[in-house]
Amino acid sequence: MKWLLFHVVAWRDPQRYIQLRCAAMRLLGTLGAYEHEHLTYLRRLVGPGALVVDVGAHFGIYTQALCSLVGTAGRVHAFEPQTRVFDALQNVTSQPAR
Repeated sequence: MKWLLFHVVAWRDPQRYIQLRCAAMRLLGTLGAYEHEHLTYLRRLVGPGALVVDVGAHFGIYTQALCSLVGTAGRVHAFEPQTRVFDALQNVTSQPAR
């Protein structure tokens, strides 16, 4: 599926591919169709005001969920080493970078 997305849909353009993957992952996360069990488990562990770190944040599915869980009193630090993916990650939430 990734090959098809990259070669056919994104026309072998890495930036377009990342944008498409990011949009797809966000949609799956919003619908609760991505890593449902993991996200449910996080709700039991993380509460308002918490400080959490998302290492290897990728497209930010967990980052977005964690931001919602910690609220305005908490902080989420998300790290992503891939520059292009990091750029997409910065647009995950309308909240200020944390």
